[in-house]
Amino acid sequence: AIFAYAFQSAWEPFALSIGKKPDAQATYNLVLKVFILLVCVLVLALTSVAKPMIVILASAKYAEAAALVFPLMMAMAIESIGWITEIGLILQRRTSLKLIAYLLGTAISILGIVLLTPAFGLPGVATAVLIGSIVKTVAVTIFAQRVSDLKWDIKGFVVMLPVTLVGGVIISFVANENGLLAALGIFCLAMVLLLTLTYTLLLSPLERTRLASATRRVLRPTAPTRPE
Repeated sequence: AIFAYAFQSAWEPFALSIGKKPDAQATYNLVLKVFILLVCVLVLALTSVAKPMIVILASAKYAEAAALVFPLMMAMAIESIGWITEIGLILQRRTSLKLIAYLLGTAISILGIVLLTPAFGLPGVATAVLIGSIVKTVAVTIFAQRVSDLKWDIKGFVVMLPVTLVGGVIISFVANENGLLAALGIFCLAMVLLLTLTYTLLLSPLERTRLASATRRVLRPTAPTRPE
């Protein structure tokens, strides 16, 4: 939550400031791809250490709550991705459509809770929240594309999110059955896979160049020149 809200506080002013520039769409898509990678890696990392973190922060009595961590974090990750793709609604002053998407996602979550809770208990509730977040993000993205000229490269959704969903389920199972070290091993493999997919499939040659240039500026900022 800290990561997602910190990003959101910086993203919207930045997105609005470049909204009329000719390369705005390219910048938006690059930010989206990098953000998807970061949230996917963060979700899997926290999933792999969920059980010991719960024991430290609460007690062993609540260790079984680790099963809820992945679907709830994935729900927040997907919803935070929607904060990027909804920018077209903000630029076109059609934010009322956000309310429709949120109501639709909430209705799906409530329906999912009613249907899944009797059979699965609290994991069913968490899964219903995840499904509602997916519906909400898909809806707000479609609405934004209908009312604005922005076109999102959806390969990030199609490739990265399913890989993260499968990886999170596997990590949760391994963490429960085999412990922390095994879960961390699976996480490392998943992270390498996500990084490889992002670099080879999602980023264009131009985006790789722009990302490398931005990284160099961050790591080696130019020293201020002294006045003569």
